[in-house]
Amino acid sequence: MSELIYLTYIAVLLVFGVMASVVSNRLKISKYVFLLFFGIILGNIKYGGVPVIDFSSTTFLLSISTLALVMVVFDGSSRFKLKELDHFYGEALRLAIIFLGLSIFIISPLTYNLFGLNNILAAVFFAIIISGTDPTSMFGLFKDKTNKVAKMMEVESVLNTPIIVVLSFIVLDMIDIGFNIESILQQSTPLFLQVTVGIGTGMVVGIIFFKQMRRYYNEQISPLALIAAGLVTYLLAENMDGNGVLAVATLGLFFGNVYIKKKDQLQEFSSTFGRTLEILVFMMIGIMIDISFEPIFLLKSLILFIFILLVRYVAIRIAFFHDGFNNKEKFFMALNIPKGITIAVIVFSAAIISMDVLKTVLDLTILIMIYSLILSSIMARYSQSFIRIKVE
Repeated sequence: MSELIYLTYIAVLLVFGVMASVVSNRLKISKYVFLLFFGIILGNIKYGGVPVIDFSSTTFLLSISTLALVMVVFDGSSRFKLKELDHFYGEALRLAIIFLGLSIFIISPLTYNLFGLNNILAAVFFAIIISGTDPTSMFGLFKDKTNKVAKMMEVESVLNTPIIVVLSFIVLDMIDIGFNIESILQQSTPLFLQVTVGIGTGMVVGIIFFKQMRRYYNEQISPLALIAAGLVTYLLAENMDGNGVLAVATLGLFFGNVYIKKKDQLQEFSSTFGRTLEILVFMMIGIMIDISFEPIFLLKSLILFIFILLVRYVAIRIAFFHDGFNNKEKFFMALNIPKGITIAVIVFSAAIISMDVLKTVLDLTILIMIYSLILSSIMARYSQSFIRIKVE
């Protein structure tokens, strides 16, 4: 009976997800905003004092979370092409690292003090994930535009995705074991082994799977083999006490830089499958996380969001100090930092773990996601005033 109930829940979420996507297209606002809102609404519908939709099975949620995480990390890292390393890749990587570093050293203590957190690592976790930008949103905004700002922002989003995911889960592990100097020293060797096993597993599975896929393609089997490769890589690494996220990132990097027969078709399937997971993940977040809408919390979150934008602008000024971006272009890049499926999957995974220390941070992250997506939609409408191209 429970299986039928969960299938019903999924069907309801997908139907509402399609409705949210239609509404977002008509209003020219990010679909992620509406998916979150629809999820929040569904999560607050009760019958007899009990939520109508209630995902009480941790196993089911972990399965969805793991599958979404694997697909997001694989898709993001597979877009990184070593042979295309050029001027843009160097600059974009510099921007991603500077923004990440400034976020950790400025946004972390600010968040810790502004919201009275009791664990500095929770603030570091927040600073890491909000420094990421969403590749799907960027590709959707600029599509086939060739403007240098569009190229820079797309490349940055591709580069920072695997970095953000890997670092955020490392910090989650540190929170889980307890943060002190002794524990860090004790965990330094296991952490090194996690990284080594993760990279090694990704390479070994990549060699085995992709050697066959170099010369063999089947419309029905090959896409399934791609999903299987990602899941096998993640599970093997985790079962050998390695970092599964890093293993999948290595596999994706491998896939993106070797010859695979009909690679474009496989990546299109990966993206289509990922869009289904997007709907489920965003709406489940809205249902699972009881966001605080107290006026003082909302005010503090807006203040923090302004500081995030300021830090972003400073990072851009530093990264492009000698490069040919004018002030309007830098301003556009500073305000256009949409948070999408990558951060959503991290939040979803963290919510399932149910660490009390992360409650405020997860609420805050969702609000920052909403603010960033709305601001990005506004900037898209007035893009011609900043970068001389109209984005969709």
